[in-house]
Amino acid sequence: MKVNTLLHVHTIAFSECNYFGFLKIQACLRWFEDERFNISKEADIQDFFLKEHRMQEIEVSLINDENEYFTMPVIENKIRCYEKISFGKTVNIHTWLEKPIGSYCTFHHYVTSTDNKNILISCQTKVVLLGEKTGLRINMPKILEERIINYINSINSNNQIEVEYGS
Repeated sequence: MKVNTLLHVHTIAFSECNYFGFLKIQACLRWFEDERFNISKEADIQDFFLKEHRMQEIEVSLINDENEYFTMPVIENKIRCYEKISFGKTVNIHTWLEKPIGSYCTFHHYVTSTDNKNILISCQTKVVLLGEKTGLRINMPKILEERIINYINSINSNNQIEVEYGS
């Protein structure tokens, strides 16, 4: 199955490697968090989040019916490494988001070779919506869900990758 992804090309920095010159998993997790943040900017949903969790220059008024701000912490990361990646190698980082279910969202991340033929690392990140007043949510505000779905539908089809569903 082909999916449209947010694509970033990245060259492995020395600071992202262990003593032996291979990529550390902690660096990948940081990339994936950065990609989640980039998606929140592109999906125009940062104004729903706590001030500390959005770009500081964004000044917003509350736009949701619940009259509160939210956060979306990671509740699970399933990461798989298929190949060691060494210092100086250039890779593609693909990220895409599934349609939300209730207050849960699943982000998928693939680190591939630059020709996208070899999957080097895959990760599935599950997050949940927490309100500053209401805590764990059953459902997200409708306008937030609509913006996420509109973003998913608008991702550029030029950045497609072949994946096995559920991987």
